[in-house]
Amino acid sequence: MRELILERRSVAQAARRYGKHRTTIWRWKRNLIDS
Repeated sequence: MRELILERRSVAQAARRYGKHRTTIWRWKRNLIDS
């Protein structure tokens, strides 16, 4: 469970850095949900 939270935090940080590329973030979220 902790690992999943850390991954979500890293994704959130990446989203803040690359907020312009929202499509890529959606892809990452889809990949995380599928896996």
